[in-house]
Amino acid sequence: MSGTIHPHIWQPASLLQLAHVRAGLTTRGFGNMAPYVGDVEEATQNRVQLAGILGCSAEAVVWATQVHGTDIAEADRRSTGCLGTFDAIVTREPGCLLLCYTADCVPIWLVSSRRPLGAVVHAGWRGSAALVVRAAVEQLIKLGAEPTELHAVVGPAIQGSCYEVGRETAERFPEAVVDADGGGYRVDLPLFNRMQLQEAGIPKRHIETSRLCTHCHQGFSSYRREKEAAQRMAAFLLFGS
Repeated sequence: MSGTIHPHIWQPASLLQLAHVRAGLTTRGFGNMAPYVGDVEEATQNRVQLAGILGCSAEAVVWATQVHGTDIAEADRRSTGCLGTFDAIVTREPGCLLLCYTADCVPIWLVSSRRPLGAVVHAGWRGSAALVVRAAVEQLIKLGAEPTELHAVVGPAIQGSCYEVGRETAERFPEAVVDADGGGYRVDLPLFNRMQLQEAGIPKRHIETSRLCTHCHQGFSSYRREKEAAQRMAAFLLFGS
């Protein structure tokens, strides 16, 4: 999985057009990024390496303990390390390197085209059903954004035939994103989150949706494929000064 700044970083094409934004997703080859999986020191070194690639200090890196909810943290220049228990982080300041960790769940970036204002969002099925991405958009609006200035990316995640769920989970979602043909249920979480972004007022042309499946593509980490051995990738967002 090659990117424009590192061979093991995937970058969304639409955000490459915004000069003040550095955004992407570390892939499996970059190594584990989360402090709660595997070797803690290795994860720390990988986060330091990412900060260096992006030209910021390791102290600028922030993340959260993710619990598949809808709570949102706000980071500023004084923030560092783990911010607490949240599934989205917003910032309105340059220089904060926001991370959210995924290994099949949907990473979502929200970025203003006019100012250093944006968010990273972790959306598993529980967070998606609870409308975590809508909550993040609403928080950015409270901080001064207009929906029409926001750009969104729904990143690589498990999808299609790889994401089979039980009936109770499927019933949490509208029929438009559920495939029940052939027995079993499959939920299209990227499509559901895209629908939520549009309903929140973000223009359709401002939403990029990746159709890369983390379970199918060996270059991505996948909890469903690798179980407890799965590393965590980091969706990152940094605004330049």
